[in-house]
Amino acid sequence: MQIRKLHMEEPDIDVALVRRLLASQMPQWANLPLRLVESIGTDNVMIRVGDSLVIRMPRTPGAAEGITKEQQLVPHLAPHLPVPVPVPVGVGEAAFGYPWQLSVHPWVPGRNPVPGMVDDHLAIQLADFVNSLRRIDTLGLRPQGSLHSYRADPIERRDSATRASIAACGDLLNVALTEAAWEKARHVIDHAGPAVWMHSDLHPGNILVSVDCIGCLAVLPRHERADHGLGETCDCPGH
Repeated sequence: MQIRKLHMEEPDIDVALVRRLLASQMPQWANLPLRLVESIGTDNVMIRVGDSLVIRMPRTPGAAEGITKEQQLVPHLAPHLPVPVPVPVGVGEAAFGYPWQLSVHPWVPGRNPVPGMVDDHLAIQLADFVNSLRRIDTLGLRPQGSLHSYRADPIERRDSATRASIAACGDLLNVALTEAAWEKARHVIDHAGPAVWMHSDLHPGNILVSVDCIGCLAVLPRHERADHGLGETCDCPGH
């Protein structure tokens, strides 16, 4: 069964392709059961491999850059963070018509937080994660190229695009209320210090909650994005 495409430029992906890629490149996992992970994300296809692993396959060229970035940087970040951050345990190369690298990660159980679940303990853990991330050595890297995220731009730089997007939504939202919220956000003071690691997509879909801890990096197996980068102009959470 072919997996439903979400983008015009997306390659064909199905379980048979994943099985061929595993058999040719990571045969130790080739005979394990495979099943698609339902996700609200649009960047990567995620497929469980047995009970303990998950494959992340980029859907687009931009997502492929993120996969490469996480393979390079997550091993550096993970040991310094207070939550589980599965480091890639396998890397697959382009083959059989699939054009990009893919990553294999440990599978971490958990669920996304929903209204009513969040309490002070969770908030404290999340803040600890963000602060820990910001303290990690940036290795002299700069927020340029693939390490730049528009979410780290100064608020003013995003003003015209945000207002245009709000207007384009029309009846889909309360325009006046949304514009008022944005106007308030514009008064956030920009970060003026040296570059720091940031998590640039910190929302409920990129957070895992378990009984006693959180896992909040977007590169977690239950998560779909690879939005990690450096920010020097905006004091916003991100990785």
